[in-house]
Amino acid sequence: MGYPRPPPSPRPRPGTLSARILAAILATAIKTPSPLEVVPGYIDTSGYGGGPNVSAFAAFPDITPELLRPQPQDLFGQPEYRFWFLTRNNTPIFGVEQTAGLGWTRHTSHNIDLMGMYTESRRDLTITALKLLRRIENILVPGSTTGPNSLRGSAGATRSPPSHTPGPRRVEFRPDGHCHAQPNR
Repeated sequence: MGYPRPPPSPRPRPGTLSARILAAILATAIKTPSPLEVVPGYIDTSGYGGGPNVSAFAAFPDITPELLRPQPQDLFGQPEYRFWFLTRNNTPIFGVEQTAGLGWTRHTSHNIDLMGMYTESRRDLTITALKLLRRIENILVPGSTTGPNSLRGSAGATRSPPSHTPGPRRVEFRPDGHCHAQPNR
């Protein structure tokens, strides 16, 4: 009795996975003191100005020129429509190109393969979002005992993940760099 079980989500494509990952990051970081926001790469104002989100693109100089070239499927021939940016306090902290499924943080010089990270995370959006938040926030790899963002304190005791990763799951960061999420009990 009751409602039927919803059908499983279809296999993600880069565009749908990009949107789902951004939504998972927003949901995971909902209780942060400085909320996150997703803004478009092209500011569309229905004829009242707008254009490419220049300040957001400027924050990610490692976005390759090939990705910024117009493609046949681009809305109005504008490649910027394929990009989305995660911001905190109006500062871009993560960029996404949705057709290639690539992401960039402000402190790395290479892109992140979102589909690869999702697959590595056992197709779990929460784990993928938490891994990305760690990269976005530049948190050091577990096991490191140096730096303010180390997940290991004195005597090797593991401390809790940062406060921006609350959620319905308890997350354990393993020494091999992987996350493991378990439902709260």
